[in-house]
Amino acid sequence: MKKYQCFTLADTVCIWNNKKDAVQAMLDYDYICGKQTPSLLFIVDPQLESAGSDIYFWGNSEYKIPCFSNLTDGCKVYKPTVMVNFASERSVYLSTLEALATDSIQKIIAIAEGVPERESRLLKVEAEKKGKIIIGPATVGLVAGGVLKAGNAGGTIENVTTYELYKRGSVGIASKSGGMLNELMTIVSRSGDGVCEAVAVGGDKYPCTTLSEEVLRLEENPDVKYILLLGEIGGMQEYDVAELIASKKVIKPVIAWISGFSGLLLGQQVQFGHAGAKADNEAETTAKKRDALLKAGAIMPNSFSLLEEAVASLVKKLGIQKKENTEKPVLFHDFDILRRRGQMRYKKNIVSSIASPIPGSEASYAGHDIAEVSKEQNIGYILGLLWFKQEFPLPITDYFELILKLCADHGPSPSGAHNTIVAARAGKDLVSSLASGLLTIGPRFGGAVNDAAFYFKRGADTALAPYDFVTDMKAAKTPIPGIGHRIKSKTNPDARVALLLESAMRLETKHTYITYALEVEKITTRKKDSLILNVDGAIAATLLDILSVYMSAESIDALLKMEAFNGFFVLARTIGLIGHFIDQKRLQQPLYRHPTWDIRNEV
Repeated sequence: MKKYQCFTLADTVCIWNNKKDAVQAMLDYDYICGKQTPSLLFIVDPQLESAGSDIYFWGNSEYKIPCFSNLTDGCKVYKPTVMVNFASERSVYLSTLEALATDSIQKIIAIAEGVPERESRLLKVEAEKKGKIIIGPATVGLVAGGVLKAGNAGGTIENVTTYELYKRGSVGIASKSGGMLNELMTIVSRSGDGVCEAVAVGGDKYPCTTLSEEVLRLEENPDVKYILLLGEIGGMQEYDVAELIASKKVIKPVIAWISGFSGLLLGQQVQFGHAGAKADNEAETTAKKRDALLKAGAIMPNSFSLLEEAVASLVKKLGIQKKENTEKPVLFHDFDILRRRGQMRYKKNIVSSIASPIPGSEASYAGHDIAEVSKEQNIGYILGLLWFKQEFPLPITDYFELILKLCADHGPSPSGAHNTIVAARAGKDLVSSLASGLLTIGPRFGGAVNDAAFYFKRGADTALAPYDFVTDMKAAKTPIPGIGHRIKSKTNPDARVALLLESAMRLETKHTYITYALEVEKITTRKKDSLILNVDGAIAATLLDILSVYMSAESIDALLKMEAFNGFFVLARTIGLIGHFIDQKRLQQPLYRHPTWDIRNEV
């Protein structure tokens, strides 16, 4: 097996760890290179319990990529030659060993940083035994012009197209630094004909592929006409490259630059970012490496700013012609990327004006900062903001709270409580039990608030006499919502209604609808003592009086169509139903029937 393998169009890839941005960037690169199918065969996602798939894009069409929970299963179905390993420093060793053990995978790109030196050395030994190569660890990946983009090398897809990294060029780049790799590709795209292959070996002290090994690989690549080398302070790898040049094992022209000249000015050992970027002795300094490469015959400009000029001069000398500009490939962007950049205008499917309308902003209720509102106001004030978009004064927000307090519960007998208790005893969870109770809310249980408000408003607004109102409702065979009680009566009044009316009459609002409702009560109680104004009716009438001060008649009608008035009962009774659920779970009594069991007697 040939030791220094090139990356070609015949290579197929698998990826370890589903790094979505990097995967999509690789697919986009294949697409703009004009490939008919992606080079990516499958993804290994260790989080999966079994094989599956994930959806990416091929151009502007959705493309399904197979996913496996382990590499072995994937390689049974497909035969990739390259693995891009996004495993963390904790798992990169074992996952790379697994890749080395496969028959098909010959080249591995390991992205993880901070891999222990011992593990890197062991991986290198194992790779050499099998005649395979590992680029990394701590690499950003590579770009093989017109062939493959692996990892994050090359940057965004816009960068790839701007500098035509999708074309096959003549330069082979070997760099310790991943960030500088992109800078070098930019330089050669301007002054040369582009990139044949650009690789960052990584800045660790003991990489699995050294600069000299990478330079030898580029030397054997027939498409590479010249080599661009970027070394740095620390380590001895650059001396090995100098030896290759001096011994004529590398005969292609080499332009070199060594980063870290500023280290000479510091007068002490300083580590420059990478684990291996520190000169422990004079030989590891930038100046000594420069001297060695110059002596061997490498081309080295006097400053980094002159590197582009050196490339242009060599390209001209070699007679390399820059390929004529062709039409730029069409780019397709994910919606989320364009939205983050502020380049996408769209209408939202779901619009809310209640809380935090701007992503990333501080949370707010209808434009009011939550933290400030919570310090100064009660829950009735919050209810006014979220439901009615109004700032109500304290007496009114206190009245809203009174409604919630009085309606929170009325024992286990009502249908909502009954259903919640039954569901809880049957072993259902909180949400299911609560939903079971809430679904019984309707005209006969709590849902009469909205209907009562609708009829009282219609009667009062049209100046229909209370007697005629009752007569018309009877003629329509429609029970009057908000009127009538099963237990309470005129002689045995409901204390909750009395408290609601007493509190409402003290508010500085109109009392038009309360007065109208009480006049209706006078008519209905003539027929039957129990046809009194009940809690639903009292809440309906007082809410109409309050809201008519702050809102237009049209706005109130819109709220009635939404059944917003019932929200008071729903919110209040939710508190009570949760109480019933917790009570039954605490008792841990199973659901059963007993001759003496009567839910009305339970507490």
